[in-house]
Amino acid sequence: MSPLRQNPTMPARNTSISARNNSPTTSKYRQAYASDAYRLVANYKRCLNCHQVGPQAPTQPVGPPLELAPDRLRADWMLRWIASPQRLLIYPDGLHAMPPNFKSNDPPWPEFAGTMLEQATAVRDVLINYPKVAE
Repeated sequence: MSPLRQNPTMPARNTSISARNNSPTTSKYRQAYASDAYRLVANYKRCLNCHQVGPQAPTQPVGPPLELAPDRLRADWMLRWIASPQRLLIYPDGLHAMPPNFKSNDPPWPEFAGTMLEQATAVRDVLINYPKVAE
């Protein structure tokens, strides 16, 4: 489970909710996860190529601003779209509007340690939690 969207009502085994959420290790892990995941989003080779991310302008504005995502999209759909956009929307001719940035057979991006699916999940987590992550 990703650290940004954990259910605060479900305590870890043998740990109280307040102890788990306030521990320095958990807080540092969540901050590192959010920071590294944000680096995936705020990169001109990926999201910033076509989408505005907060005050950062895209190279070629094609897609909607990503800070609107938490209000417009469901988390499960976003993960499927980010991981494999061609599976959800088929373009018969020409290039797809959304490039496949997280192909499972490609090497992972260096900004975030994890598989391509874990990286796509991290991007989704940042977008769903964008107002908190942007602070």
